[in-house]
Formats: sequence, C-alpha cells, structure tokens
Amino acid sequence: MELAEDVKTSLQKLPSRRVQELVVEVLQELKWVGVEEIEVTPGSSLGDGLMALIYRVRATGRLARAEKARASFVVKHTPRNKARRDVFDVPMLFANEHSFYENVVPALSRHCGPLAVAKFFHSITDGEHDALILEDLKEQSFRLADRRKGLDLRHCRVVLAALARLHAASFVLKEKNAAAFEQLRPRVKDMFWDADREFAFKPFTTSCFEETLRTLKAYFGGDDHENKYIEAFLRLSERGYDFIAASVRSTASRLQVVTHGDCWTNNLLFKYADEQPDSPSDVRFLDYQLTRITTPAADVTYFLFTSPKCQTMTDNYDHLLNSYHASFSSILEQHHMDPEKIFSRRCLDEEMARMAPYGLTSAGIVVPAVCVPPEFTPDMDKVLGQTRDDFVQEYAKQMKADTPEARLQLASLLKHCVDRGFFKDL
Repeated sequence: MELAEDVKTSLQKLPSRRVQELVVEVLQELKWVGVEEIEVTPGSSLGDGLMALIYRVRATGRLARAEKARASFVVKHTPRNKARRDVFDVPMLFANEHSFYENVVPALSRHCGPLAVAKFFHSITDGEHDALILEDLKEQSFRLADRRKGLDLRHCRVVLAALARLHAASFVLKEKNAAAFEQLRPRVKDMFWDADREFAFKPFTTSCFEETLRTLKAYFGGDDHENKYIEAFLRLSERGYDFIAASVRSTASRLQVVTHGDCWTNNLLFKYADEQPDSPSDVRFLDYQLTRITTPAADVTYFLFTSPKCQTMTDNYDHLLNSYHASFSSILEQHHMDPEKIFSRRCLDEEMARMAPYGLTSAGIVVPAVCVPPEFTPDMDKVLGQTRDDFVQEYAKQMKADTPEARLQLASLLKHCVDRGFFKDL
C-alpha cells in the first residue's frame, strides 16, 4: 500500500520503524487500499503507565471500492529508559500480555462469551521494539475515571461483575475441558511472585514496605510498640516478599483461575449510561502484563484495596463481596454448575482473609500512584540510573507515599485488616 509523504511523516512519531510498519499491516488486514491521513498522539497522561508508553493512532483512508474508511488504535510500546525496562523485565511483560490475548482470551471466551477486554490486532515481541496494537476503546465512549477521587459503589459493582466473569470463565473451562485449562498454565507467567522473579522484584517490594511504614508512622504517631496497627504492619514487613509470594503461589489447585493481576483504576475504562458520570454501564480491563494463575481473591482484594474511595470499601466490604459472588454464581449456574461446591461465599471470605497481606502490600505499591498530585507525578523515563537498583532507589525518591490522602487510605486499610482479624496469624 502506497503511503503519501505526510502520512509517513506522521507515522514517524511512533517510536520504531517496525511499529510503523505494523500499523500499516493492520490497515491492510482491514482491507484498506489507501491511507489519506494519520494522526499520532500520546495515549495517556504522565504517570498513567509505569511499564509501557501509550500512543493513539487515528487513520482515515479508502477501501477497495473507494469507500471511505476510518480507524483508531492504541499502540502500547516498551519504555525508552533502560533501567525502567530492566527492573520490570519489560520484554517478558509484553510476551505475557501477548500470550494472554493470543492464547488465553480465545480459550476462556469459548464457553463464557466475550470478556471485558479490548480487541487485539497484532504485537511485536522481539525483546527490543515490543509493542501491542489494540482497538481504541475511547471510540466506543469508554474512558478513565479520576484515580484520585476513588471509585464509588456503582463503579465497584460494575468492576466486580466483570472480574467475576473472568474468574468464572476459568472454572467453566475446567469443567468443560480440563486439559485446555492446563494448557494455559505455561502460557502466562507470574512476573512478580514466581520464585525465579525474586531477584527482580524483592528489592522493589522491600523499598515499598519501607515507604509504607514511614507513611503509617506519620499517620498513627506515638510509640510503635504501643500501637497494635503498626505492630501488625511490622510483623508483615518482617515476613516481607517471601511471605507474600508464598501466599500467591500456595493457592489450592481447585481454586486457581486466570486473574488480571493489576486491577486498579488506571487499568479500567468505563462506559456510562446517557453519559452520566454516576451511572457506569460497562467496563473494559486494560494491561494484562501481570496476568497470573492464582486465587480469584487476589484480584478482588487488589482492586478493593487500591481503587474505591476508602470509606466506600470499608463501609461496604461485605456488600461488595456479596455483589461479586452473586455475579460469579449466576455465570456458573448458567452452565449448570454449583457455585457452593466450586467457590462458595464462605470460601471467598476465607481466601480474602488469606490474601489480605497481599492486598495491603499491593496497596503500598499502588496507592502512592493513585494519590500523587498531577504536578508531582514523576516522568518514569527521566528516572536516573541504568540498573535495577538505581531505578528502585530513584523511583522511591520521586514517588513518595506521604501525602495526606495516601496516609489516610493506607492507615484505613491497615485498620480494616487488623480489626477484621486478617493479620492475627502473622
């Protein structure tokens, strides 16, 4: 397909020639015979993406019979900063997400129907110019919520229903074709908590424990050993990365499902009924780089501890779990499966309690990004250093958790865990 010089110039705003060529390949697969105009713009705000650069590509052109054509894509590309790529092993993250779209989505959708994911077009996983091309969900009126406001009850119920469908799809696949589910295990890798990932993420997690402890001390004040909440967090931080990793990995086989792995506000796009911001009607999940096979409670606790208004979560905790489990049960019942035998409401409570330390640890990593004011949001590609340790140290300096909002949210989450007895066995 011939491209005009101005179209070629516009494409050069994408970070590599291979990605530019891939965009053209996608258009050709859509039966385009000519491109009249291409516009490339940033696809996210500063700080919205830690492990990737996002671009939006809008194109107008022609189909075979001179019909007008229009398309819009999101291009997700590896970061430029070497230390940033190294600390997160970005090529492996892109390979994980590629495998999710290429292998996992078709398998899970076969029996349960569409999941809350964007349409996948193409990817590059060469370790140098890693990229994915996905449909632009903003063209369907999906949009990000304001991460700093926190999600209300309606938004939470929509997200939990979509998570329930994702998790139920694994149980349905196990029931219909257990061998097909087993074939998914090597297709996704836990990039944070697998035993061979300790060298990469233990320093990062340890740094986040230290920052969270400073934040909690600023909130509670007084003598650490006279405060049951600080004492509980000290016990958790002393057990550290190894304890959390073991919690994620020790899920009973019968309860293991494909999970999102990174379900927080910035990875959620909402659609609204009649464009009313208080009436979300649908949601799509973004960013499956951290997808893993583990307990459903890992996703639920991660979402509830990072994304709602804190009081919304703590005041409505049981209601939210009821909402999740009702959606989950409905899907299983459609397939003539008994949710009480597979993943009962009581079992959900037990798993949520078991995974609460994981949830609070995740909150210590994510909540600073949620609460940081826009004017203080760090540019990850400007973090100094060329090694993993350099990046961890510089990131910790730039992304301080110690804002009033972060102090309140992390302290409220810790109180929630301790008061409900989730930390009694630490």
